[in-house]
Amino acid sequence: MMDLERLSNQARELRLALALRGRLVGVKLLEDRKQVKDIAKIKDTEGILTSCQRIQMARIIGWTTWETKENTVPFCSYILGLCPKPQDIESGELTAGIWCRSLEDAKKRHDAFPVIQPEFDAAVFGPVERGHFEPDVILVYGTPCQIMMVLDAVHWVKYEVNQFIDTGGSSCATTIGRTYTTGKISMAIPDYGERRYGHVQEDELVVSMKPDELDRVMEGLEGLGKIGLRYPLPFWGVQAETYPGYPEKYKAFCDKEMAKYTK
Repeated sequence: MMDLERLSNQARELRLALALRGRLVGVKLLEDRKQVKDIAKIKDTEGILTSCQRIQMARIIGWTTWETKENTVPFCSYILGLCPKPQDIESGELTAGIWCRSLEDAKKRHDAFPVIQPEFDAAVFGPVERGHFEPDVILVYGTPCQIMMVLDAVHWVKYEVNQFIDTGGSSCATTIGRTYTTGKISMAIPDYGERRYGHVQEDELVVSMKPDELDRVMEGLEGLGKIGLRYPLPFWGVQAETYPGYPEKYKAFCDKEMAKYTK
């Protein structure tokens, strides 16, 4: 059983510690849309929208919303496992001449998307700090420096190489799809849809993770803070001399190594 109070507190603390522009977004996939009634303060949204729009409703406005294959464009539905991949997308016919010059490359592009199997009936998006539901995946949007801090925090606790991919067109697949199917942290450059319809800014990236990774992020930020590495990072200056702002261990190391070449 997930500790929602702990998770919501961590989400709020991370937002404040990194001065994020919006909230962390939780994504939950439901096998039966009737399960929506168990989620507190969930809102119905009018019209047919993209997942990008609903994600940013959670991030910026603070709403908890949901979608199904009937009120979401099929580009999004199949990525989140709400419907099978449409044949026109599978063949590449739909996007040939739009995102790729040739039919062959358009097919390769969609084959590369790490999509979720079509086993779900609804998707829910909401701010993690509200604690309205147990998310399957968490999205963190931020500037490159803020995302760097998140990844550095993860490495501080347990180092491992994170391999990120560029599928060339779906940041939802590269984040939600990839993290859901592999359990791994993923990062993406928000795509055209997220920027055009979701209002993600030009200087923002997005990183996705399983909820239990927030423990590692918060522990890592605390550890980095003890050596003075906190957000925002202070500038030292391009003309500063003699190890500007280095930890004492780094200074000693530089002195020792450079002494080999200055005798």
